[in-house]
Amino acid sequence: MEVADAPAVITVFSLSTCPHCMRVKSMLWEKGWDYVDISLTDYPEKRADMLALANRMTVPQIFFNDLHLGGASELVALEQQGKLDALYESRIVGQSRASDVRLLPPTYEPRPIQSALPRTEEPVCVIGDACFDYMDLMEKLSRELDIKDRKYRMKTHRRCFVGSEATDYVMREFGVSRPDAVQVLSQLNNLNFFRHVLDEHDFEDAQLFYRLHVHETPMVLNTVRVWRDRVDAPMVTITHCKKMMDALETRHSNSQGMVDLAAMVQDGQFRAFCEATCELQRFSMRDMKPDEKLAFVINCYNVMLKHAFAAVGEPTSSATRGAFFDTVKYNIGGDDYSFNDLENGILRANHRPPYHFRTPFGKGDPRAGVALAKAEPRIHFALNCGAHSCPPVKLFTEEGIQEELRIAAIAFCGEDDNVRIDEAGGQLFLSRIFDWYSADFGKNDVQVARTLSQWLSEPRRKKLEEAMLQTKKKFRIRYMPYDWTSNTVNAKPFKVLE
Repeated sequence: MEVADAPAVITVFSLSTCPHCMRVKSMLWEKGWDYVDISLTDYPEKRADMLALANRMTVPQIFFNDLHLGGASELVALEQQGKLDALYESRIVGQSRASDVRLLPPTYEPRPIQSALPRTEEPVCVIGDACFDYMDLMEKLSRELDIKDRKYRMKTHRRCFVGSEATDYVMREFGVSRPDAVQVLSQLNNLNFFRHVLDEHDFEDAQLFYRLHVHETPMVLNTVRVWRDRVDAPMVTITHCKKMMDALETRHSNSQGMVDLAAMVQDGQFRAFCEATCELQRFSMRDMKPDEKLAFVINCYNVMLKHAFAAVGEPTSSATRGAFFDTVKYNIGGDDYSFNDLENGILRANHRPPYHFRTPFGKGDPRAGVALAKAEPRIHFALNCGAHSCPPVKLFTEEGIQEELRIAAIAFCGEDDNVRIDEAGGQLFLSRIFDWYSADFGKNDVQVARTLSQWLSEPRRKKLEEAMLQTKKKFRIRYMPYDWTSNTVNAKPFKVLE
């Protein structure tokens, strides 16, 4: 049967685990209405069709033939208003199917979904009768060794322990002889569990200072261990990390959607998440294609933000926010990248961050070779700095990144909290993001307005054009206050750890 001869249908773009999708499909089933389910879980490549048709990134998206109704909330509202049945009668009953092939379900079997490979690493160490993996043993040593700041020759060495005292601890804790304890600690030293504070000695049963690897660079969040396991594709790994964090947030959210960070960090899965992010140490961004790099870095930034809030705390003032975005880092491919390095160094093509005097990557910095060739202004609608005024966090893909950024821009600019037009007064009220990164959008108010007009709906675009044509007053942009509050509770205050 040709599409034109087929009867009209309801089409639902959905995800298998989405409760809103389940709610919509249950509602349609209860009304006795057949529908076509296009599962983005089974056919992620159909996401691009949904984005183009609906101009939205969320699921479900519902179509009555070729009429886009919206998502779950819109469908429920139409039902409550008594309008849904009439739409069904006018758009579905007795109608021919829309000819837009993007609304057709795939006719082929789903492709296997690429997921994180199973871990292959063997238990790291046997001590006496006990067998430990890396993270269990690191946590035990961090908790039970006498770790503190120590001075030697007028210099303070942070978070270290004494070699001979560690030998005493292993003998006492595991019931082994002193030579065996020294052998165990030498093995751990060779596995990068710890090192001498000045890198001048291997392990010795002496009054020498050593520091656990997890304490070496506390502001580099994904260095709780050295990654020695199998290595996945970069996008597979960062997607896996995001899903782990999403699950943690869901498990520790209250009825108001606030995430309890104190409870989350005590969850064993948070430790597993921290370990999973260490795989980023093995990825070289120099080998990535532009769209892969764009999607990968946006996802890294958004994952790192949530990781940072839980691990090192939330900034609560302008001063601590500046330090937060400069000092908290991920190690990617052997290089350390702060939030400002990821955003302004890579995604903005090494442009100077707001309130800074220098670009992130100076002359001779090898990381400069990772920067995009040209700044991408739409990243500001995709990066989430943890504040209520930030865009919502979505997963971005290499295949769909350009369309995803377009939709993110439309969604952000469609909110009055971000873009508000005073047609009569000839003024445009914008989020502070447009002020801080004005160079990415234009050289003056008129250019900024024209740049963002491409992401406005037709009615709002016309309003903006009218505002810009006001002759009594010069068109100007004003910036709205930025809401730095977050969706977390029980967060510890951020401070820089040396």
